Amino acid sequence: MKDTLFINDLVIPCIIGTFAAEREEKQPVMVTIALSVDTAKAAQTDNLKDAVDYYKIYQKVVSFVSSS
Repeated sequence: MKDTLFINDLVIPCIIGTFAAEREEKQPVMVTIALSVDTAKAAQTDNLKDAVDYYKIYQKVVSFVSSS
């Protein structure tokens, strides 16, 4: 079973821009994600350990965007 997980309008402060003045302070970047996930096992077992961990996804996205 595939479902779509949405994370909408996640604002992440990061260094962006091409000019030095733009890169002096963090600027907000808004990210929206649609992620296709297999939820069959979680639906079948009703066990939290089989569910999608939204927080881990959030952490990975924030880490990637803020470091690039």
